[in-house]
Amino acid sequence: MRIAKLSLIHQIAILKPNYLTKQIDCKSIILNSIKYKKIYIQKNLYFRFIGVVNEKKLYVKVVGMNRKKLITIPNLLGYYRILMFPVLLAFAFTERETLFAVFLVINLLTDVADGLIARKFNMETDFGARLDSMADNLTYVAAFTGIYVFKLYDFLPHITSFLIFIGLMILAMIVSLIKFGRFPSLHLYSWKIGGYIQGAFFILLFTYGFVTPFYYFMITWGIISALEHITIQMIITQMRSNAKGLYWVLKEKKRPIK
Repeated sequence: MRIAKLSLIHQIAILKPNYLTKQIDCKSIILNSIKYKKIYIQKNLYFRFIGVVNEKKLYVKVVGMNRKKLITIPNLLGYYRILMFPVLLAFAFTERETLFAVFLVINLLTDVADGLIARKFNMETDFGARLDSMADNLTYVAAFTGIYVFKLYDFLPHITSFLIFIGLMILAMIVSLIKFGRFPSLHLYSWKIGGYIQGAFFILLFTYGFVTPFYYFMITWGIISALEHITIQMIITQMRSNAKGLYWVLKEKKRPIK
């Protein structure tokens, strides 16, 4: 059996003219013949050809990821954010607000930077998307901890909307863990934009103060994004990276499978 490296783009999808194959898992995959059709596959994954079924299909099996692609600038920034999680908690629980605010802002800025670098220099991978999601979740926990320790008084008049927002974010993770056995990594456009808005709000909160109109803008966007996230998870059969949004998921679902 021969091993080949198929490296084009991150989205697992096999395109025919205006058609898309059904979603595949990460153990065994049916691909359209590479002789006639363009294949879009996860970056830097190695596949073992199991055998040709007929002239239109062949079986391959995921063997592993190119280890060099685990150490990239976007991934290093993700590792940094994960390592900073216990440090941020320590700053919060020892009530060092200035240090907490400075390093939280750095975490939020690296979150923006890693995505921009990954897209600009073609470094997007499924592993990177999962790592980024994990780092984001930990940064959220640290930020919410900081709010509880340092800014709870500012949030008390708006606590109902804030708890709804947090509850929906937690529900999105629970749905993914129950249905797919892993944390979500959909990276929806609305979720990404919401992350930028939330990052801007946290920076403003810890450097200037609580701005009520901006808070409700952030919360409204976050609730809508979380509902979209949950809805997509209920529709798809397997977790994927960079799903874009509900419009694209429904559009893909309507395409005939061949």
